Amino acid sequence: MTSISTKKLKFQDIVFGNFQAELNTPGNLEINSSSGESSWKLSDGNWVVSGFSLSMDDFSMHSNALELNLRELSENNTNLNFNIGETGIVFDQTEALFSNLSGNIELDGHELEVRGEFGLPKLPPAFTYFTQINLEKQRGRYYIKQGEPLNIANHPSPFNNLIANWAPDLTLVQGSFTISADGHWQNSIDIQSEIQLGLTNASGSYAGVGFFGLDFIGPVFFPPNNHSGSARINIQNLEYGVEVNNIESRFRLNASETNELPGVYVYSLVGEFLGSKFESHDFAFDPNASKNHIEVSLTGLDIGKVVSMQQIDGLSVTGKLDGTLPIDIYSDGLSITLGKFWNQEGGGTIKYLIDPAQAASLSNPLTDTVIKALEEFHYDLLTASTNFQPDGELTINFHIEGKSPKLDNNRPVHLNINSEQNVLSLLESLKYTDELNSELDDNIRKNILSSGIVDKTTKGN
Repeated sequence: MTSISTKKLKFQDIVFGNFQAELNTPGNLEINSSSGESSWKLSDGNWVVSGFSLSMDDFSMHSNALELNLRELSENNTNLNFNIGETGIVFDQTEALFSNLSGNIELDGHELEVRGEFGLPKLPPAFTYFTQINLEKQRGRYYIKQGEPLNIANHPSPFNNLIANWAPDLTLVQGSFTISADGHWQNSIDIQSEIQLGLTNASGSYAGVGFFGLDFIGPVFFPPNNHSGSARINIQNLEYGVEVNNIESRFRLNASETNELPGVYVYSLVGEFLGSKFESHDFAFDPNASKNHIEVSLTGLDIGKVVSMQQIDGLSVTGKLDGTLPIDIYSDGLSITLGKFWNQEGGGTIKYLIDPAQAASLSNPLTDTVIKALEEFHYDLLTASTNFQPDGELTINFHIEGKSPKLDNNRPVHLNINSEQNVLSLLESLKYTDELNSELDDNIRKNILSSGIVDKTTKGN
């Protein structure tokens, strides 16, 4: 038996770490020299390497065991099979773990081909790979293909451990996952890769926001380029206190001018929220920027669903609104400045049957008129402007015009209502319980009953 051990071996820019190698079967080393030139050849050997590692620039690889079945190794020709157990590969400070990495390496002159299979720790699907490199022209190509789709529900823990480095806030509990990739490079420049991702009927959560019915399909190009095709994502239901349904988007990754995180260019974004349909046209999102802007339009927002979400006893509202929301996105949240809403044709009704004890505590000539009017109020005009801060504070200024049969059908009444509340707190409450804190209800009641009211008749109009 022949053995070799070393703490460090450097060949050009490649560093081999501490390892020990043993030759289990006889191997022949031939060295020939003529005219001042020498050549070498090693053949017919079965090498077992332990404690193996290598590194080059931002790339490193480590493994506990490496077995090489060497058929031929020389300056210009190589043919060997290899099998590696648990293997860790680190690129740009991100580590990926592999199991049962095996394959064949064949070098014929300047043409190098590597093909084989590998697996992922504690996950069933096997992957096949192929790489072809022309060492003289410094160009090559590769592909990776997955075997059977992975059922996440059968392996939730190892799958989420696998994606934790890339998406630490994402947790998936079910769905079908597939991935494949192919790429090429020329003159030793960065590899251009097209990654085909497939995620079907997935459910889970992202940063505390639950979802189900998630489908993702399409190419992701890396490094990103501004002329690549688009991927699609659909989400049947997203929930954080309130539901957002049937979300559909088409997007591509954008190249970053600062070589940081790639941006996202969104071609379309549509969905449903509280009875409305929302959409946004093309926009770019740059995670490296201090602020991103998006304009969202809503059609048919059901006021009744908004009010019922706040669970104010005795209050019911009908009607639908259209609107626009200019949204600025920051690292610590988002803000809305001068969002606008207006009612659809036909108006609606407001009915507020306040508790008699509450009414008695607020009784005065003005509030008595307000309470009477709100028992049945028919509006034909409702507009609202809204502002929202990253800390969750929402301010809405309503202007409502209409009539109340409880006062006089011919008496036009104008209401100006200012409302302030913390929406994030509201959503947290709705997320965990069906009952809101009574202090929130009282606050909304006071906003309505203490708001300015202009009675056109009493003002002489």
